[in-house]
Amino acid sequence: CLLGASMSKPFRLTIHSAQNLKDVNWFGKMDPYVKVFFTEAKQPGKNAQTPEKHDAGKNPQFNFSTTLVWDGEPALMFQVWEANSVRSDTFIASGQLPMASVANMQFQGEVPLQDASGKAAGTVQVSLASSTVLRISIFKGTNLKDPNWFGKMDPYVKVEFPGPPMAGKFAKTHEMNDAGSNPTFNWTGQMVWDGEPELVFNLWEKESFSSDKFMGAGRLPMNALASTGKWAGDLQLVDAKGMPAGTLTAEVSKGGGGGGGSAPAMAAYSEVPMPSAPPMEVQGQLMQPQVVQGQLIQGEVVQGQVMGGYPAGMAPAMAAPQFPFRGDWEACNHSPDAGRGCDPDATADEKKLEIKDNGKIKFKHGNKFEPREKVHNGMPQFTAYNKEGEGLEVQKLPNGNLRMTFHYQGKRPWIEYRRD
Repeated sequence: CLLGASMSKPFRLTIHSAQNLKDVNWFGKMDPYVKVFFTEAKQPGKNAQTPEKHDAGKNPQFNFSTTLVWDGEPALMFQVWEANSVRSDTFIASGQLPMASVANMQFQGEVPLQDASGKAAGTVQVSLASSTVLRISIFKGTNLKDPNWFGKMDPYVKVEFPGPPMAGKFAKTHEMNDAGSNPTFNWTGQMVWDGEPELVFNLWEKESFSSDKFMGAGRLPMNALASTGKWAGDLQLVDAKGMPAGTLTAEVSKGGGGGGGSAPAMAAYSEVPMPSAPPMEVQGQLMQPQVVQGQLIQGEVVQGQVMGGYPAGMAPAMAAPQFPFRGDWEACNHSPDAGRGCDPDATADEKKLEIKDNGKIKFKHGNKFEPREKVHNGMPQFTAYNKEGEGLEVQKLPNGNLRMTFHYQGKRPWIEYRRD
């Protein structure tokens, strides 16, 4: 479903905290985290997950925000889980926020939680705030940097807000085969804006037998829309070394209205992949997934409010996939301000890193980062810090690569890594 359709309404969801959670541990404090998704979701990728809060116990503070798009689904489901390092994670409680009770995508309050037996198991404090839809048009490129010795380049543009990818925050033009340095895109897309300071236009060259090449980027400060709600003009691009790489003629306006151009190209990033619902074996009989009050109980994830408990042997259990970030990685793409780590003349020590099962990151040139919170198998992303207090966000991309966004000196450069 495209943003701007009659029922689609983007909003910013913040999970602030939980209170009086049911304690599922015999010893020590719980490491809770929250999964959120729509019941009866109209399309994939409409879900998110907070980081786990190590030793937070029954009253964790999450302060986690994400952007979701509502397409008429009946409710927003919140599931609280206990992270376990040596066994499957433990279901704590769940609760629903009926979307019929949310007026104009504005809400602030508590969502009651129930455990698997239907007993009260605490509350989760959340807020919803309506987001702004942006209509983005890219008309043409002029004097774009061409990496080809022979033939004409096949350019395309990725438009995104800085930070980890998420639904509604990313768009991509079509690829212009043999368009050369002066392509005509005449492309229009839509994105969701939640107050980010700038919008980034990244120019890429499509490659058939190797990774696509980053050619340049331009940054549009969002305060350029402050007076009229619209910006139009030529955006200067610079390459990875800060040299001019051409211009893009574009337009950005608030509201998402208007027509013309091709259909919006939205990226449906799935932050927390939901497994399918396999048959379940109970007391020697093969059963299909059971429906409880209209909600599907899946074999690994409970999608819906659980009423009256589970049949014997059907309590929710999470699979234990391998830690998705573990292994050796090599830099392959980067933002213009990311430094030498991705330059062609950078040494192998600068371009490579290793990630351990516990989330520790060691760059080959010696810099080390460690998470402040315990990582676990189901995490779609995590944050780590070095001894100077500089942080980086690690995000698994749909193509299997990693994207690391660094936080230092008020900047947020990113580097993309592939398996080494």
